[in-house]
Amino acid sequence: MDAKKDMIKILVLADDFTGALDSGVKFSAMGVDTQIIPNADDFHEGDLYGGAQVLVINTATRHLTAKCAYDMIYDIVRRASQLKISCIFKKTDSALRGNVGAELSAVLDASGEKVLSFIPAFPELGRTTRGGIQYFEGVPIRESRLGRDLFNPIFSSRVSRVIRQQTDIPVAEIPLGESWSGVGGGKTIVVYDNETDEEMEETVRRIRRTCGLALMAGCGGLASILPSVLGLGVRVTRIPRLSQNFFFLCGSINPVTRAQLAYAQKNGFSVTELSLEQSIDPSFPDSEACVAMVERLRRQDREGKPLALCSSPIVDEKQIPQELLRHSGDIHQRRVQASRNLSAVLKRLVEQGLERTLMFSGGDLLYEFFSQINCGSLRPMGEIAQGAVVSEFCHGGKRYQMISKSGGFGTQTLLVDILPPQFKVGR
Repeated sequence: MDAKKDMIKILVLADDFTGALDSGVKFSAMGVDTQIIPNADDFHEGDLYGGAQVLVINTATRHLTAKCAYDMIYDIVRRASQLKISCIFKKTDSALRGNVGAELSAVLDASGEKVLSFIPAFPELGRTTRGGIQYFEGVPIRESRLGRDLFNPIFSSRVSRVIRQQTDIPVAEIPLGESWSGVGGGKTIVVYDNETDEEMEETVRRIRRTCGLALMAGCGGLASILPSVLGLGVRVTRIPRLSQNFFFLCGSINPVTRAQLAYAQKNGFSVTELSLEQSIDPSFPDSEACVAMVERLRRQDREGKPLALCSSPIVDEKQIPQELLRHSGDIHQRRVQASRNLSAVLKRLVEQGLERTLMFSGGDLLYEFFSQINCGSLRPMGEIAQGAVVSEFCHGGKRYQMISKSGGFGTQTLLVDILPPQFKVGR
């Protein structure tokens, strides 16, 4: 066997950028050399990726059709089979959003394996699985506040129903402490109950003894367990010291993130908000209004306050002028356009010398910014707070630190809590 091709031990496929970082950081925090590919188009099976043991690919498939998501995952897994990877890990959303069934079936079909083991629980964040039902803080996930996601409504709290909505592959539900007994049969997606981290680790070790770990699926909770089970982690990585002021970019309408932004504004952050028109107008990045906004933000940068830039939170079509509505597409297209417009402002600032720690809320925004600056990879370093991942990337010959988080993660005081002390109001 070619030793070079055996370097990548785990391939992680995440359907959005924050998910890629949330899972990748679990490996890097254990001292496992991990690299993240922001855009699946930049994945080349002949690349050694600097000797990374874990390669995480952002497939950006959460908002695609089920067929497009299936085709994307199938192609990546088929090509990755040349690398002789020990474990393919399909990272899923802990609230069961996205094309779960289509993507799990694509992994199975392309790999040639018969069994994919799915552990959807993430006890650290209140996501548990009992009797085949996914719970959030003790409430079935569809009935919880996570089930009211405007862009990704949750179809069902029963994991098998979510999967079967997009695939005909049989789904087996395994109660806590039991093993899959159908080894040797046809293709099967096997869903395991778990409610604690200890139960999850025991489940993974049991799967390793019975089915093997060739194909796994789950969220950040599973990512934190795999290194020790596979004997990859040997040390804990220290997070680099955050020494620069913050520039927070927010394209999320999630109430949690909006509350964090409001609290930050009351505690010293200078917040600039794109108007509704600026958020969803495709011509904004090339407009005089964009240039003026960049100049205003540069002046604020020199004043030394922590900065935040956000899009308009308005999503009700009744509040959008008819002329603009005709040219802005549907609600998903407007969401993407808002990410593009925010990223265009930040790109101009970075190219004009902005030197701050960049913080992003939302995977769509991260994906758009990295696409605009044409950055092919980054390395997660660790979590500065639960769900807040510190990473490093290079652009234009400079090294940047960034923090990323999913829209629904973190306490109301998060932005102020992690801001370096020398930049806090009243220091």
